Amino acid sequence: MIIMYLKKILLLCLYLSFFIGKAQTVVQKDLKDNKEIMPEDHLPINGVLKNGFSYYLKPTCKTDQIELNLIVKAGSNQEKENQFAMAHFMEHMVLKAGKHINLKMRYESDIFREAKINPKSFTAKTELSYTSFKVTIPNNPKALSAIFLFYSDILYDLEFKQEYINSERSPFIDEHDRKGSGTSTAYLDDIVERKLKGSSSIPEDFNEYIWNIDREPLIDFYNEWYLPENTSLIITGNIGDISQLETKIKHRFSRDSENNITSKTDEIKNFYASSPSCFIKQERKELVSEAKVQEVYWRLYFKEFEGNIDTNKKVTLEEIWLKSIVVQLLNTHFQNISEQYNTHYFAHAGFKEFGALKISIGAPRGQNKKAIQAVMQVINDLNKNGITNEEMNRIKEEEYAKLNQLSLQSSSYWSQKIINHIVDQEPLIADEIPKKQNFLKKLKVIHLDSILGKYLKSMPEDISLITSNANPAMKLKESTVRNWIRKSKTEFYAPLASSQLLKTRLQQKIPDFKLVDYKKIMVNIPNAESYELKNGIKILFKSGDVAPSVYGDENNLRIQGYSSEGAKCFSSKNFYNVINAPDIIKNSGVGDLNKFELKKLVKDELDKFMIHPYINPYESGLHVNTSLENLELTFQLIYLYFTDPNKNYDAFHDWKDGASFRNLNRINQDDFLNQIKENLQDPYYVPQGSKLLEGIYQTELASAYQSYHQLFADASNFTFLFSGNFDEQTVLKLCRKYLGNLPNLNSKNNCPKLPKKPIHKPKVSEEQEYSASGKSDYIRFKLSYLTPINENNDWKDQIKRDIIYRILDYSLMKSLRFDSDKGGPYGIGVGNYQTHQPDYYNEITIDFGARPEDGERLINEAKDVVKSLIDGNLSKGFFDMTITNFKAKKNKYTNKEILKNLYEYTKYGKPWVTIEEKQEYLESLTYDEVIVYAHQLMNEKPYVFKWIPKPLIK
Repeated sequence: MIIMYLKKILLLCLYLSFFIGKAQTVVQKDLKDNKEIMPEDHLPINGVLKNGFSYYLKPTCKTDQIELNLIVKAGSNQEKENQFAMAHFMEHMVLKAGKHINLKMRYESDIFREAKINPKSFTAKTELSYTSFKVTIPNNPKALSAIFLFYSDILYDLEFKQEYINSERSPFIDEHDRKGSGTSTAYLDDIVERKLKGSSSIPEDFNEYIWNIDREPLIDFYNEWYLPENTSLIITGNIGDISQLETKIKHRFSRDSENNITSKTDEIKNFYASSPSCFIKQERKELVSEAKVQEVYWRLYFKEFEGNIDTNKKVTLEEIWLKSIVVQLLNTHFQNISEQYNTHYFAHAGFKEFGALKISIGAPRGQNKKAIQAVMQVINDLNKNGITNEEMNRIKEEEYAKLNQLSLQSSSYWSQKIINHIVDQEPLIADEIPKKQNFLKKLKVIHLDSILGKYLKSMPEDISLITSNANPAMKLKESTVRNWIRKSKTEFYAPLASSQLLKTRLQQKIPDFKLVDYKKIMVNIPNAESYELKNGIKILFKSGDVAPSVYGDENNLRIQGYSSEGAKCFSSKNFYNVINAPDIIKNSGVGDLNKFELKKLVKDELDKFMIHPYINPYESGLHVNTSLENLELTFQLIYLYFTDPNKNYDAFHDWKDGASFRNLNRINQDDFLNQIKENLQDPYYVPQGSKLLEGIYQTELASAYQSYHQLFADASNFTFLFSGNFDEQTVLKLCRKYLGNLPNLNSKNNCPKLPKKPIHKPKVSEEQEYSASGKSDYIRFKLSYLTPINENNDWKDQIKRDIIYRILDYSLMKSLRFDSDKGGPYGIGVGNYQTHQPDYYNEITIDFGARPEDGERLINEAKDVVKSLIDGNLSKGFFDMTITNFKAKKNKYTNKEILKNLYEYTKYGKPWVTIEEKQEYLESLTYDEVIVYAHQLMNEKPYVFKWIPKPLIK
């Protein structure tokens, strides 16, 4: 024991000696209204005004806009005993209570319209230690002045009117309800960790507490924390003249104020470090069908510190990087232990700001002991045996790969780095890539072993579990759980085979193909090519530069293969066998590689790879998104998904249990939509929720496998679409080799064609109530305006519908929430709730949540907004703002948009429309044309659907 102890001390000394003196921090001078240029001129410019207000300016070249972010160091950690949820409620309040500018004005005001600020560009969020108010604006003086005045109001000129507080209660609770209310693990985690941090002011009834929040505690919280010296402004993007910008900042934010702030973060750390170990049971509201599928959320907390903490010690980048590697290492091992079928527990590691390594575990009923012991076996193994040189090399490779993907000219990169610097005092450096490369180069196994020894212990100090009272786990004693942990054995979990071995196994399943013949087909799409292979498969290429997208796939190849045969080709009693077949196959794998082996193979060999087979009522096919580096492997996998899907009973039962639980998470929302779609007689809709749950229980592997084979074994009816910036000859060769050798059975399935469009609305009651399967605090409403689709419906009509969606979105939010003294919903959904192409009706749906007593009022207010629109009472300025924000600013389609357009061209005969044509039409579109079309779509009464939670059913 003494030798082991001395060994740990020696390792810790080596670890400290490796990093002493290496921290590179940014020295903050007391500049008193003077800017500070940080070391190296490509770091952000940092200035501090006399009143303590600080700003960070970082020009970046990868944008034509400016991103502004006001950071107030006030989050839930700063709440006192009588201030539960005040930080988040304050976020809501300050957006509404500005004396000169507030977000009530963003939907219709000369200031925002003339500045060309998109109403959707504002986001706000409350974190543990700060609140963020972010907005993206065009680079023009009016926009900058408007946002500066908006931020200035947040700091200096709020009007805490009682009606503002009252009007935000309802949206605040609606937001809470939308995010899972008392059943969400995020909310319950917060409750558990408040208890760990010593908070006792946790209300028993959240809704009742919010409805009774007093004005005084809110004002006290604001006066204590919303002060210049506690606030920083971050500006990134296309900044322009920095000196001029600094002058504007000084002019707008230089007011004096008194301050007596003492951050509670260090107090929290010290409290937690010296607190006794505890075992917390947190009740979760019972979910529907929990008798069949039930989960316990376990939390193991390992303290980073014990006793008093040196609050003057500054964190170093090396410590941050090491802790990140520890988390990555643990999560890789946790993934390994779950890579077997019918193991439905999972685990995830992360560090908490109050000084703990937290291991989150989810375990279904009956696997609690197994899950906890598996996690502790990983920890014991790493603590006792450390890591191997091979694992160290893998970690370094992954870290180097992350560095290669960093974009140092990204606004989001610098914004997050600056926030970390402001809130967590993380050092801010310019040359992160070479410094981290040097860090990785010097990093050795012994250094990682030492830090693992610091954080990984054989017993966590604190343990919590979150589940419903109906779960037997609620009766577990702390001594029982800790005894499970003590009896955890040290085991080595063998990783999966190498990717090269897996690749070899996969390729052994593929014959040595010859290239098949093909013929060219005429296609009426600019810069596109189409071919037909010998077996009847049609392929369509659209290659060229694509616009960047949120998916980050502008350098990828997107593929969709589809046929017009789907679940309707089979008897109705076989429906769920057919619909569920693709997910069963995906869970089983192909070519004798199970899903875990396939996941490892594509992770090691392909970048951002996705392949997803699907079957819907009138179609079957698959979607693929892959990098261009290893296209042959991609085509081999496509070939095997058609010809060699695995039939695996263990994988089938694993899918059945997993799908059952996943389906429970959205059962209320899905059941609501089910009932609506049944009433509206939508033939394309695939039931979800309770009906899908029953379908999962009834699904049989043999029937599912047979139906999948029947639809995919004959490729003659398939069309394959390709979008991206790829070499056409390379991809054509692979198509001829793999797609061209897919079987052509020329089978004649008796499949129904797409149903004809109705010429009348469905004849059902215009108002209907549905009872929810589960529980919620709010009623949900959907107002659906339906009209038959005109035969002349084209892309121009779709643009007008999209504009109407946007106008309604803006005007409903303005009227029902921001202009309302009585309060409204947190958010309002406006759009088309069709789930499959083609549209069965013209559908404009409005959906929101509300208290029972507010429901009828809000329904009538929503109808009034629609009537105002179709009567032409919308202001011209409001219309112009919508058109301006709707116009595409890009000159290229994204990869996904190209593929969607190719699909509609080949499947439904829709014409190819260029961005230039759409822009030209938008420029010519008039106010009157949109109003006339809105009148056509929404002149008749809407269907009103109400979803009533169980506690409210009469």
